[in-house]
Amino acid sequence: MTRPLRVAVLLEHLANELGALYSTYRLREEGFQVDALTPDGGPKLSGHSGMALDRFITVHGRIADADPKAYDAVMCPGGFSADRLRALPEVQNLLRAVHREQKIIAHFGHGAWIPLSAGVLKGRKATCPAQIAMDLTNAGVTVVDVPAVVDGNLISGSDYGAFFRELVRVLNERAKRLV
Repeated sequence: MTRPLRVAVLLEHLANELGALYSTYRLREEGFQVDALTPDGGPKLSGHSGMALDRFITVHGRIADADPKAYDAVMCPGGFSADRLRALPEVQNLLRAVHREQKIIAHFGHGAWIPLSAGVLKGRKATCPAQIAMDLTNAGVTVVDVPAVVDGNLISGSDYGAFFRELVRVLNERAKRLV
């Protein structure tokens, strides 16, 4: 029997509630081990509309303390928190290390800013909201207007259903290779 794949979900205050909750619960529903990581690792976590996310999501630790080798994937939900997370060196370092190992980096909506700022999207294809498409294009990303894009180890989405179908499919394919 193999271990369940382990996914880090990067969160920060002002996280998009739907993205944070859906990412965490959808991946757990599929049997993956999901760790919510934040910059401070503290138990309190609030959403951009004021929801106390910590009532529904347990924070498992600090992003700076995350061992990239311990994770099979990193999920970057959208929302205002993506703008805050993308500027943190510990977030950029984690994504670069995960990318070097060709592990999955998934991002939804404005979460594209996080791997973009880590420099792992240049020369790749991704989808994103129209509001940040110019940011990605200017950084050398080919922006595709479709619900979900899989480009090697990078998975992006602008539609929750299509995005999570692709993410779960790719994670399950990886899990089979680990058997």
